[in-house]
Formats: sequence, structure tokens, C-alpha cells
Amino acid sequence: MPLPLSDILVGFVLISILSYLAFKLKALNRSGTFASAVIGVIILVGSGSWSWLIIIIIFFAAASFFTHFKYTFKRSIGAAEARRGARSWVNVASNGGAAALFAAAEYVFGGDIFAAAFLGVVATAASDTLATEVGLLSRMKPRLIISLRRQVEPGTSGGVTPLGTSMAVVGALIIGLAAAALGFFDGAVFKVVAVAAVGGVLGSIGDSLLGALLQERYRCVVCGKVVEHPTHHGSKGLFVSGIRGLDNNLVNLTSTLIGAVISITVFTLMG
Repeated sequence: MPLPLSDILVGFVLISILSYLAFKLKALNRSGTFASAVIGVIILVGSGSWSWLIIIIIFFAAASFFTHFKYTFKRSIGAAEARRGARSWVNVASNGGAAALFAAAEYVFGGDIFAAAFLGVVATAASDTLATEVGLLSRMKPRLIISLRRQVEPGTSGGVTPLGTSMAVVGALIIGLAAAALGFFDGAVFKVVAVAAVGGVLGSIGDSLLGALLQERYRCVVCGKVVEHPTHHGSKGLFVSGIRGLDNNLVNLTSTLIGAVISITVFTLMG
């Protein structure tokens, strides 16, 4: 059911205020602030529900907190997010764009199946973010998910640790439990948690697999290090492996769609 115009106006003001606060707290840059506001409005209007908006706010708050948690240490090992974690529109879209897409689909078609897809997207994003940001603090060196005998440097796409994997489950459960408390699927608690948890954790694993197998990598011509960006130390690197153009943001977007498909499958199987 569409929200009343008064609710939409209140929501727009609230989203604008929260986006501005995120900008002032350096969780978003200018483009990220605009993108988050647009995605927030689409989710609110498309879903016709405050619950969907609250879920995406919970994700963003958790992601921002854990990104900044022990940031100095993460920077010291060369694995911290750039710009002190201030996300751009590309980062925001890669994590929340699919959520807005399913909210728009809810507006057009209706049905809980798009709510399941939405939860899969957000749970995957939360799972992957917490796995990455907390996993970086692990005392154990990461191992490559496609070859667990092989150790890799912290921050390497496809690298996993027991701590990071545990936090992947925690991230998905946060979204699932929040959605259950907000009454998704008419209060079917176990179903809500299962849809979010399974979709989120498997979506996060999909992210790691894509990062290890297909994400683009380049060798820096200055320091010789293999990196995930075309340029390093101001110079264009030599292409090493992966698919050109498939960067971390596209991997994130793809993994959230994987999580959505898995969550829809779980939702359908549970009847």
C-alpha cells in the first residue's frame, strides 16, 4: 500500500538529515550523500513501508561503525578503506543499488518475494562488510577461499579468516533479527531470519569467490605489488588476472544479487 504524502515528506526530511549527518561524520563524501538520499527515498516510496527504510539505516549504521573501528590499525597494515571510509556514490550504489531496485519492483508488482530479495541484498552487504572490517583485525593471517592452504595479505579479495567468517554470520543475523522485529512476512520470525541469514552468508561467500577468481588485478610498475586498482603510485599497472573492469564495487553489486536470488529461493522453499 502506498504511503500517504505526509509520510513521504517526513521520510524525505528524515533521510536528508541522516545523509547530511553521515556526511558530517565523514561516513559519506558529497556524491555518496546524494546517492544515499536517493536510494533511501526509493526504498521508502517503493516499499510503502518504514520497515524497509529502517533496515537499510541499520545496515548503514553498522557498516559505518565497523569501517571506522580501529581504522588506524587497518591503515597501518595497508588494508583500510580509502578517504577514512567516506563512501562515494559508487560504493553506496554497489551495496544499496539492488535494494532500491527491489523496492521499486515492490511498488510495481507487490508481493513478499521482493521483500525476500531486499533482505538478501542488505544481509549480503552487511555480512560482507562485517566479515571484511572485523576480519582485518584477526591475529591469524587470511587464507585464500579457493585454496585454503595459501596465505594472503590482509585485505586481499578472497581472503578469509575464522573471525571474519564468524562476523559474516553476525552481519546477516543482525539484518534478519531486525527484519523479524519489524514484522517482515507477517511476523514469521524463523522464516525471516532464515531468508536473511542464508542469503546473506552465502552471498558473502559468493563475494569472496568472485574476488578470488574474477576480480581484476594489476602489478604496480613502481613497487611490483599486485593490487586491485589499475593505477598505483600514480602509474598505470600491468594487467595480471581476472576480468578487466570487474572491480570491487562490481563484485559487491554482483554478490548482493546472488544473495537476493538465494533469499528468494529460501523464501519459496519455506512456503
